[in-house]
Amino acid sequence: MKTMPSARDTGKIESIFNITDLPSPPILVQRLMALVTSESSVTSEIAQVIEMDSAMTARVLRIVNSPFYGMPRKIKSVEESVTILGLNSVRHLIVSASMYSTLKIPGSETILKDLWTHSFAVGYLAKNLMAGSEDAKNDTFIAGILHDIGRLIFLKNAPEKYRFLYKGEQRAVSRTDEKYSFGMDHQQIGGELALKWNFPLPIAEPISHHHSPSNALPAYCVIAAAIHVADIIVHGLGVGNSGNNYVNEYDPKAWNILKTSPEQIKEIIKASLININRARESFSEI
Repeated sequence: MKTMPSARDTGKIESIFNITDLPSPPILVQRLMALVTSESSVTSEIAQVIEMDSAMTARVLRIVNSPFYGMPRKIKSVEESVTILGLNSVRHLIVSASMYSTLKIPGSETILKDLWTHSFAVGYLAKNLMAGSEDAKNDTFIAGILHDIGRLIFLKNAPEKYRFLYKGEQRAVSRTDEKYSFGMDHQQIGGELALKWNFPLPIAEPISHHHSPSNALPAYCVIAAAIHVADIIVHGLGVGNSGNNYVNEYDPKAWNILKTSPEQIKEIIKASLININRARESFSEI
């Protein structure tokens, strides 16, 4: 592994990022989020907004017809897709895919596919590790999918630095390495982007603390802990690639926060992997 001095040993390091220059959410996402969170919105309205974007329409139809959902027949309309998937699932799909698309740069297709595969697996496993309400599970899913989004900001804004830092099969990059190279770590910059996109705290806070769940606000530390544990497991299973071959930070308080036994986790992993493997064929075109 490349050795780099600690940020604290090199004095103040200026970030390469201006938070105000982070990408804003596409108009489609802004309108969709407003509709999904409105109690008066109906399925047809949400479908009409999605259909304004042909690429997003194709994406929704492709996902709902993927082996992951196992539909007995082909779904042909966006409105029916919304009805089948549910509003929260549609929100997750649209916002996550839009965020990845917004940060995509030419030549990054393999990196994007590998990171999406890793992140989806983390989100899905973390959701299943949660014992809370359905809303909490849904927030965990989307926060898990987006937990490493900060690394794509590094890639988009400083591609040469990113490829140098995350280079080689034995790469093990710490958050100190990231701070030295970029002035911020991927948790910090990912959390800032989540706030700029007006994500609620149950999503933004776990993104900001998925490596340190015990430091998250008490109301959201369980979600952060579920993502933290899922991240370690998914790395160990080798599903996708986050850009880092190892999770080199472990918060020992995460297990106590999560309150899930090793036996329960084994069963959850087995059940989750079945659906994660079913979803793989859809990842390449997200």
